[in-house]
Amino acid sequence: MTVTRIGLEYVGGYRRTRSKVQTPAIRLHARHTGEILIASNALQGAMFMLFAAIIGGPDKQHMANRIWHSIQSDKAQRELLLNAAEASVSLRSPGLFADIKWAIDRANDIGGQRNAVAHTSVWTVIQPDGKRTVTPDPQSSRWSAIARLTATPTAKIWRKVRGDLYALADFVSLIDAHVRHGPLAPLRSRPRLQSVQAKSASRSRPRKQPKRAPPPRS
Repeated sequence: MTVTRIGLEYVGGYRRTRSKVQTPAIRLHARHTGEILIASNALQGAMFMLFAAIIGGPDKQHMANRIWHSIQSDKAQRELLLNAAEASVSLRSPGLFADIKWAIDRANDIGGQRNAVAHTSVWTVIQPDGKRTVTPDPQSSRWSAIARLTATPTAKIWRKVRGDLYALADFVSLIDAHVRHGPLAPLRSRPRLQSVQAKSASRSRPRKQPKRAPPPRS
């Protein structure tokens, strides 16, 4: 016999939601976390499309999908993409390969914040002003995640993380178009990121070699 109390809050005597006083803070955290995860998945999807283009385009899409999803880690999938690009793209287009590597490196940088948000249990705590906010569970959470989320709480940085992930996804999609169709137009400059330490947003140019002094006359 199932006992139902307060709608679906309790079923069979077990709580199935957080308490009502916790719900507003949890919902806000869920929005922040959800938007970061959706944007992260969009970037990973763009990475896959680029991988499929590198190994053979539409004819190899099914094979690319099987290879890509034989790996469970997002970071390992990006490493697979980097290796494929290094074998195929780097020789014919070193500049394009540099852009691919830059995008993968920045995705790995942001991945730390994404993983901390996705895999850390949270509590709600009462602030001095009476408001409830979300904080990492100090008992079960990984210490590195607690340190990251304490230094940059999700509520404070979620817009920047979400925006950087979408910007990187667009940039990777532009690279994908260049790989599939050739350079129809100059590739747009690298996006300026806000959630990670600034890296070069411009393509590096080879340094000019200093002119050698003419040999002394004999």
